[in-house]
Formats: sequence, structure tokens, C-alpha cells
Amino acid sequence: MRTSPAAPRSIDEYISGFPGDIQAILGRIRTTIKRAAPGAEEAIRYQMPTFVLKGNLISFAAYKKHIGLYPAPTGSRQFNKELAVYRAAKSTVRVPLDGPIPFALITQIVKIRVRGNLRKAEARAKKKVGQKVGINGGFPHPASPHTPALTLPRCPDPPYNSLKPTRPAQQGEG
Repeated sequence: MRTSPAAPRSIDEYISGFPGDIQAILGRIRTTIKRAAPGAEEAIRYQMPTFVLKGNLISFAAYKKHIGLYPAPTGSRQFNKELAVYRAAKSTVRVPLDGPIPFALITQIVKIRVRGNLRKAEARAKKKVGQKVGINGGFPHPASPHTPALTLPRCPDPPYNSLKPTRPAQQGEG
């Protein structure tokens, strides 16, 4: 479907690689996402336009017969019912190009993802603070790859360095 074979470096580049009618749809999806998540930053991830807010928020891509949105959240019973028409897999939404594009539903998807990302970021921050003050005196678990190696300062001339190890006396030795 893309007319440009090179991997895009920006969302503008990605959109410009499609025919005019698809560009219009992708541009409107981009605007819809920006309005629903004004603090999100644009990026290209896995060669798809992606919005990032405390982690990947939502990605979209155009294909021959549909627009894909990733990942698809779960929400209220009513939201899930509306989304079921477009859900292709557990975390994939497919919007057919031969029908109306559900921009209001895309807005809902993005807002649910924003809440989820912010909640996860808050939980990570609390966990990080808890690690600094909490169990084990704030030190990471001993098996953690982030545990610093314990190094003790050396004495300049420790008397025990010159001692040779001795073995215990065997019976019969004097």
C-alpha cells in the first residue's frame, strides 16, 4: 500500500507515503489522537506512527483494506461492545477503509490508554520510592543484576597478608 519503500523517520514521512485519500484519513486519525492526548509525543516505532506518553500510548498503520490501531484497550461493557465490531485480536483494532472511520471511538481508545499509562507510571514511581526506603534498607535484592559489588577498603599494610595458611595438625604429627 505504501508508495515509499524506505522506512519513515517521522509521522509526516509515513503519511506522505500513501495515496491522497489514505493520507487524509491518517491525518485525521493523527489529529484525533493529538486532541485526546495533548501531552503525547510523536515517534516512529516498528515503522508505525506511535504516540508516546509515559510509554507507548498508541500506534496506527494503514494497510490495503484497513487501518490498524495498537494496542486495543478494554473498558466499560458499552465501550467493549462498540469496539467488538473492529477488534481483530486481543490487542488489535482494524477499521475497514470501505466504511466510516469511527473517530469518536478512536478518541475513547486513546483516553483509556492515557489513563492506563498514567496509572502504570504512578505505580512504577511509588514502587521506585518504596525500593529506596522500604525492605532491605533500600538495597536491591542480592540476586539483582543492579546490586552493586561490595568492596571494602584495603588496609595499607595488613599484618595478616604475610601469614601463610596453616593446615590442621593430623593425628600422629608432632
